[in-house]
Amino acid sequence: MNSETIETRIHDMVEAFIKDEYLTIGGKVYYRGSRPIGKNQSSYAEDAVVAFLTGTSSDIQKGTCLVNVYTNDIKAPSGMYYKDKTRCEEIAAALDKFPAYATKHDKDLYFKQSDIIRTEAEEEIRQHFVSLKMEFKVLNENY
Repeated sequence: MNSETIETRIHDMVEAFIKDEYLTIGGKVYYRGSRPIGKNQSSYAEDAVVAFLTGTSSDIQKGTCLVNVYTNDIKAPSGMYYKDKTRCEEIAAALDKFPAYATKHDKDLYFKQSDIIRTEAEEEIRQHFVSLKMEFKVLNENY
């Protein structure tokens, strides 16, 4: 089993999590680097981005992945934009359930949250994203 296969499994698990309505978003699930960005092509939808950060190739494959969920900022009467705190908290609460959901639905793929769930600003596109960083472990099919 190669890292691309694991990356696809993780991506598909995030899509299933959203489809099963643990987290409702208006956009799509993207691989890292494939979400439309830049002038005239930015996605302003609530999208999820799955990033495969590290991985080892051994009998028991291990690695780190990241799920970022983007949400739009709120425009104040002054014209300034700020974080939608309520929505970010809803997304964080849903993402907190993802490791248990994923492990339950894929018996060979185990997840453990490896950092606090945090929210960061994407000021250029007037969005914030809620980030879940996880360690994963999968048994090699030849194990």
